[in-house]
Amino acid sequence: MSQVNIQGQATDHIQSFIKRGIENQLRIISFGISKAKRKLEFLEKEAGMDSRNFYRQFMEGRLGDDLKFIKWAGE
Repeated sequence: MSQVNIQGQATDHIQSFIKRGIENQLRIISFGISKAKRKLEFLEKEAGMDSRNFYRQFMEGRLGDDLKFIKWAGE
C-alpha cells in the first residue's frame, strides 16, 4: 500500500484537507454505483432477464445491436 507522509507546520490542516477530499470521492463513487445498480435493476425487470444472462447472450450476438442493448451492455 502506498503511503504519503506530510511534515511541517500545516500538517493537521493538510491531512484534514486530504481526508475530506478522499471522503468526497468515496461518496461520488458510491453514488455512481447505486445509480448503475438502479439502472440495471430497471433494465432487468423490463427485459425479464438478469444482467449476467443478458450480457452472455449479447456477447454471443443473440440479441442484435439495438441501442437499448448496447447501453445495457455498457452499464
